Amino acid sequence: LGKQLDRWLERGGVTPLERESREKSAMLYNFIDQSSSLQTFVQEPKHRSHSVVCIAADPALIQQIHAEATRERIILGSGYGRLQESTFRIATFPAIQKAHIERAIELLSSCVYPQSLSTSCGTGLLR
Repeated sequence: LGKQLDRWLERGGVTPLERESREKSAMLYNFIDQSSSLQTFVQEPKHRSHSVVCIAADPALIQQIHAEATRERIILGSGYGRLQESTFRIATFPAIQKAHIERAIELLSSCVYPQSLSTSCGTGLLR
């Protein structure tokens, strides 16, 4: 814990880390809100987490997203219990860089809007 606190202090303390987590979660929420295939699990913005974004979608799409994430070495959290097949999670903790969130959004975009990128979900060629 002491080493973690030292790393946080090196980055300016809790305030900038919280701001960064809010920015990263906003990037994801904005992308999801524009999608007709993905939904935020928590609908009311004031109740949404700024450290873990929970996303709901058709189970077949979630399987496809998880498969592509695995190919691309991106770790996505699964949903819990009876929601495991219809939700997944993306963390925005301080250890997760903005570039990682941008990469996750690129992956989601390739699965949700395959015609908008030079490759599509399932090809394993997302670069």
